[in-house]
Parts: sequence; structure tokens; C-alpha cells
Amino acid sequence: MALLSTMSAAGEVDFAHEVIPILKENCIKCHTNGKYKGGLSLDTREALLESDTVEVGKANESFLIEVLTAEDEDERMPHDAEPLPAGEIAILTKWVNEGLAWEPGFTFREKKWKAPLAHRKPELPVAKRQGENPIDRIARGYFEKNKVQPPGAISDARFLRRVGLDLIGLLPTADETKAFLAVTSPNKREEKIRELLGKDLDYADHWMTFWNDLLRNDYAGTGFIDGGRKQITGWLYQSLSDNKPYDQFVRELMNPNAESEGFIKGIKWRGDVNASQVPEIQFAQNVSQVFFGENMKCASCHDSFIDDWKLEDAYGMAAIIAGKPLEMYRCDKPTGKKMDARFLFDELGEIDKKASKSGRLARAAELSTAEGNGRLARTIVNRLWARLMGRGLVEPVDIMGNRPWSEDMLDYLGWDLAHNGYDLKRTLALMTNSLTYQSATVAPPEKAADFVFHGPIAKRMTAEQFIDAVWGITGTEPGKIEAKVSRGAAKGKGNVTVPGEWIWSATDGRPAGEEVVFAKKFKLPAKTTGGIIITCDNEYVLTINGKEIGRDSNWETVESYDVSGALQAGANTIRVEAKNLGNAPNAAALYVHLKLVSAEGKVVVMTSDQDWLVNGKPAVEHQSNGWGQTVNGQIAEYLSEPAGGNTRMSRKVRASLVNSTLLMRALGRPNREQVVTTRPADLTTLQALELNNGAEFVGYLKRGAARLSSPKGDMVNDLYFDALSRLPSDLERAVAGEMIGKFPTPEQVADLLWSVLMLPEFQFIN
Repeated sequence: MALLSTMSAAGEVDFAHEVIPILKENCIKCHTNGKYKGGLSLDTREALLESDTVEVGKANESFLIEVLTAEDEDERMPHDAEPLPAGEIAILTKWVNEGLAWEPGFTFREKKWKAPLAHRKPELPVAKRQGENPIDRIARGYFEKNKVQPPGAISDARFLRRVGLDLIGLLPTADETKAFLAVTSPNKREEKIRELLGKDLDYADHWMTFWNDLLRNDYAGTGFIDGGRKQITGWLYQSLSDNKPYDQFVRELMNPNAESEGFIKGIKWRGDVNASQVPEIQFAQNVSQVFFGENMKCASCHDSFIDDWKLEDAYGMAAIIAGKPLEMYRCDKPTGKKMDARFLFDELGEIDKKASKSGRLARAAELSTAEGNGRLARTIVNRLWARLMGRGLVEPVDIMGNRPWSEDMLDYLGWDLAHNGYDLKRTLALMTNSLTYQSATVAPPEKAADFVFHGPIAKRMTAEQFIDAVWGITGTEPGKIEAKVSRGAAKGKGNVTVPGEWIWSATDGRPAGEEVVFAKKFKLPAKTTGGIIITCDNEYVLTINGKEIGRDSNWETVESYDVSGALQAGANTIRVEAKNLGNAPNAAALYVHLKLVSAEGKVVVMTSDQDWLVNGKPAVEHQSNGWGQTVNGQIAEYLSEPAGGNTRMSRKVRASLVNSTLLMRALGRPNREQVVTTRPADLTTLQALELNNGAEFVGYLKRGAARLSSPKGDMVNDLYFDALSRLPSDLERAVAGEMIGKFPTPEQVADLLWSVLMLPEFQFIN
């Protein structure tokens, strides 16, 4: 075994290019496809580990390596063949020592099933009740066939938390949870899903994360400074806000305008790069992976070892954007052969080789969304299913050639999407309205092979969901976004006239440090709900009937709050404690807009005007006179939202719209120089360190604790409801009481915040 000491430590072993050829040439004929001599199976990584022939990280203790170097011919592998060359044994040895890397989803088993291309509408099992969700009908048949006990239903509180995080990326507040629990309508979950999906900006804020990862779009990073990379941020955000039909979305990326061209242009790397990383090959790789679930990275260098794609297939796709035949490079060496434009699935149609570049792209966009291309729809519904259910119908999600655990489920969802105008929100509603989605989570499978669906799997929050939740609970979100997106008035409404007036002194100079109290009294019938928007130069504390609703010190932002839980039948009082900051007299102003809805549906609107009192006297009415024009568009945006239910549902700053931070990267936000379709699910050492003593996270806790250390209500109850959508247990309340004492200090409150935010119940969507 002296060979072990001669291994090179430089560079990691490449599984696809170095390991697979060795195993394919020497081992698979005796150890795959039902033929497992000596009990060794190379079908999958899991099968190899179960054979007990490999000690990961310890090649010198692995039987697999030992038999390759045995001196006795009867013991040495492979049998009846020449011994493996020392260089190949060194590669396998290094592979074991480095952790037994394996291409996700790869198997040496021969595939007997071929993924279809055309759409198929499966016959649904007979409904057991009127209006039964098609997903539940298919799942019921699947459970019966596989003798699986379906998981039980989840509570309203857990449903609200799950669906809020999944659809718009935000936790429900305590008031929202209490209001939802009080509703007795049998359709309240369906109505909540409709409400959440109707929040266009919140929806766009949340799904920017998903699509930025997929389309390798970001706001800063490699290539932007020298023009070798281009953002599609504005186009992407508007497309999500508009719920643009998915087929149109794809066509505008494949055959782009100036706003959407950044995706297919790829990144123009500085200096010399491998032939498989030039922009034209990036086009072939990215389009195939994102829209069709096909991994063309291996086929960009040579004929793929892990599927049937050839070098010609990758270069045929690449030639579409090149606009001319491309010379093929095999393993970075020119072959002298050229490949002209050819679509990935040539059975859908040809691309005119004489057409211009724009003509070829237009034809490629047409073929990508052709009626006969069911792969487009199946790929995206599989990604959405994985996002909501914790695991795809097909795994990995980028190998759509693998067989789904339910062909009927995948084919139906793909057909339904295409049949209904490629409306992704409709598909999300279909999924989240199913009892299959609204059921208790189950443990993830120990083995990836032969997966059987038992129910949804709990998902760890993304970096952006976690940060948004922390910002919401602690009130520590930053003052501005970095993404170049339009967040003005609702689409199609043009200029919006903002009702109400700016009160205080507008552009008149007010003394620095001046503190004033604004108040308005009004009467309400029972069961009134409402929402309020507010902004103030410079800071405010908003209360209704003595209950603090919110506070802010950034005059450039507008806040929105659900105030339903603070309203009462009879007399009500709104109170705003406002303060003007600065070192010298300067502009100061307040804007408030309150929309109330009675149980009978009557709408009452109250805005800041001369009827308010300031320090007990009538407020002076002022026109804006140019003051606050920077936030008028934001106010218009909020006014386009329905009354009630808006707390944190239209926050101006979301983690998806700011540049990546160390904490976000530790929590799994990628750099987006490459397409990223899944993020790591397991906690890493870096994450643990950042969540224990990272400066960014500790800063949120300290600032949040300072805000919460003098609460007007029950801090412990509110924290648990905000974070977990439930009250603390008696034990949790007792422990929290010991932590913060009778007169909590900011340090004690920070410890309590940390203890709750570290709970798996908080960090997982379950």
C-alpha cells in the first residue's frame, strides 16, 4: 500500500471525468444492474456505502482499494484482467479520501424508462367528494397502491405560517394569526391563499430569490464592472409582479430585449477560459438546465458519462446564439469539426441554419414553448413542487430524465399549467390548496433510491426568509434596497393621487429635536378590520388604543401595518409620537392613511388632515410643496393593497432586494455566477459560527432588544406568536421569565431573542 503515500494533494478528483471512466471500464459489468459479485453494488453511492467496502475518508481502511492492489491474483480486482495502472488506483484512492464525491442523481444502472417529451393528461381517480383537489386524488391512489398511511392534517396556525413563508416569504404576525384563527369560514384557507397570491409586490419580493438563483442574476459581483455581465433585475421583478405567463417569460429570455438579455449572454470571463465556459456554451448549459432539467456540463466537454447527451448536442445549442457554426472542442482540444445550430429536442423542429442570430433565437424560443414540448412545463412544476413539498417529484431537479415517483402527478401538473395559460400563481394555488400540501411533515428519506412519498418534508428557511423574519421581529431592516426595481404604483394605474395631506410643517423649518404628539379619535361598530400606512420625518411611535403598532426612524421608507387586533367597538384613539431630528431647524412632516372595513363590508378611510390634533390643538394643514416626493410612489404602492393583513406584507426592504452579506452567504445564498437550482439543506460550521457570534446577527439582536426591552404588552407571548405562530408553553414561559426577570435589560432580551430564533421550530418551515 505504499501507493497511498504517493498521491497528489493538488486539486480534487473529478468524479465525472476521472472516476466514472475507470469504474465503467473495469467494474460495472460485475457490480451493477442486478449483478453484484461479492455483495458490491456500484449502482449508486448509497449502494456502494451499504456494501461496506468503503470507509469514506480512509482509503487505507477500504476493502475496495485493498483488492485493487492485492498481490494474490485470486484476490485482486478486476478478475481475469490486467491490474489497474497505478495512476488509476491513485485516482480512486484520492476519491475515497476526499469523501467519495458523486454526481447528484447519477447511477450506473441501465435506464429502462425514457422520459416523455409531449404532454400527457392522465386519467384522475374518481373523486371521493365534490371539488376534491386533483393532487389529492392522485396522491390518494398513490398511497393506496404503495400501502402508505397518509399524514394527518395540520392546524390553522401551522398552515398560516407555512403558506405565508412559501408564497410570499414572510411570517404572519401575532395579530394576523389570531385574526385567522378566529375566522370560522370553511373556505378560509383557500381565501388566505388567494389573498397572499394577490399581494403582487410581496410575491415578487419573495420569488426574486428563486429566480435570481436560477437565472444567475445578482446586483453586484463578477463581471458587472467591466461589462462582461448584465443584470436582468428590473425585467425579472416586473415579470414576477405582473405574473407574466411562464411561456412568455421563457420566450422573452430566449429571444430577449435589452432588459432581459443578461441571462443568455452569460458571463464573459477575463483572460483565457476552458472552451466549456465561453458565453456560447454557457447559453447551452444554462438554458438546458433551467428550462428543461438537463445537465449539459459534461456534454460541453465530451460525450456525457452520466446520460445520453453528446458533444454535438451541446455545441448545437451553443451555435444558436453564436449565429454561426462553432468548432467543437473535446476536453478543451479543438476537433476541427464544426456544429451548426440545432435545438436540444430536434423532434420538435429544426432551426434554419441560414437565419440570422436573432432569427435563430426567435426559433429557439418558439421551440422551447411549443405545444408539443411538455418538458418545459414539467420542469418548472417539479421545481415548484420541490420548493413547497421539500423534495421534487423528480430528483435531482436538474435530471428530468430520471423517473418521477408519480408519473401521473408530474404529467397532470405539467398539462394543467400549459392548459391554463402557464399561470404559475394558479399552479401554486392548486398545490397549496391540496390536503397533500396541508398535511403534517414527515422525516426525509434515509435512502434516495426507490423513494416512496409519505408526505411533505420540512424545509429549512432560505437565507432571505430567515433574514426577513429576523428583521420583522426585531425591527432592524435597513433603510433602502439595492436592487434596481420599480416599486411604485400598482401596475396599469399610472399616476396615483395620494389622498390626505402632509401635516406638521412640511418644508417649513422645525426645531431640531422637536417632539410632538398627533392624535385622532373615532368611533367604530364591532368586528372592524383595518390597515394603516405611515411615514414621518424623522421618526415616530404609532399606537392605537394604547397598544404599540409600530415605530420607525427612517423617513425615506413607508410602513404598512395591520391594526385589526388593536381596534375596538366604540371609541378609538390613534396616537403618533413624532420627533424631528438633526442639528438645526429642518423640514418635518407626517403622513397617515387608515382604511377600515366593517363586518358588513362598509369601507371608511381616514387620512392625515386638519382634523387631527397636535399636542391637543388642531393640526395645521400643509400641502406637500415638493416635500416627500421621493416616497409618494411608495405610498401609492401601499394604497393599492387591500386593507388589513398588511403587516410586514409590503415592507419596503426585503433581503431578496439587497446585496449579499456574510450572514446571508453563511446561510446559503450563492454568489450566482452559475445557475443554482437547490441550496444546501444541512447546517454548516460557518452558519453555526455566524448565528452564535457573528457581528451582523448579534447587531440585529442588540438593536431589537433595545426596542423590545420596554414593552407595553406581553413581550414573551408576542415574541412566540411572531416567531412561531403560537403561545409559549408553561415551561417555555417559566424559562423565559427566568431569563429576562421582572425588569428586563436589553442584554437579557437579546438572550431571549437568540434562544427563540435558534429553535428548529423557528428555522424550519414545517
